[in-house]
Amino acid sequence: MGCLAYELATGDYLFNPTYSDDNDRDIEHLNLFTKYLGELPRYFQRRGKYANSYYRNNRLIRVNVGRESSIYELLTYKKKWPSQIADLFANFLEMLLNLDPAKRPSAIRCLDHPFMTDVHNFSAMHHLYLRKEWSDVEDEEDSYMSG
Repeated sequence: MGCLAYELATGDYLFNPTYSDDNDRDIEHLNLFTKYLGELPRYFQRRGKYANSYYRNNRLIRVNVGRESSIYELLTYKKKWPSQIADLFANFLEMLLNLDPAKRPSAIRCLDHPFMTDVHNFSAMHHLYLRKEWSDVEDEEDSYMSG
């Protein structure tokens, strides 16, 4: 649910590995999870069929996955969101992406989150969408003019 919310709000994947080799891509994917959500619980690490390919001495094989160290930073630095909206939305996503399924909120509880209840957030999201649409048009014009 959290990944879908991020994709709907930004138009990008939250956890999008860039390596082309399947094994490297899987390691990068796990590194992205760990970077934004924290270490995976040991029981997650051990039960995977290919866990030995990704973990050495109970530690994830590390690869470089960019400079942003949190969902908030991803929203503010990469997506240029205002900090107040980014903070609320990051908190909302982190709640949805809790690594322990038992601690994830119900749909009703999600609707009570401040990000969902404050009408100003929807207005700000609409403004961000319009700003993105306008920058996409400018990018297309720039590529047309230079091509």
